[in-house]
Amino acid sequence: MKNKYALSLIEKIQKELLLDKFNCDTTIEYLKKLREYSFDDQNPVLTKALRLAYEHLESNGAFLIGIPMDEPMDDSEKEFNFSETNDLESFEYF
Repeated sequence: MKNKYALSLIEKIQKELLLDKFNCDTTIEYLKKLREYSFDDQNPVLTKALRLAYEHLESNGAFLIGIPMDEPMDDSEKEFNFSETNDLESFEYF
């Protein structure tokens, strides 16, 4: 992202995660605002990723997607890494 407001918003999200001040509703609003900035930057991949992330938070009330493994997978062995609890480490990775 090139927008200075978007970069400061990303830093704000990261600081809140570091300080264990994760609030789902606030984070959703931040991601929606970031999506507007990415749309203005004409970055369709980031725009979609941000939409999917805040929709996931809205529907689950938590980030339940684990960090993917670094090992390559066969097409027949595709597994999705979902968490049972709010995975803030995974959200930070995102």
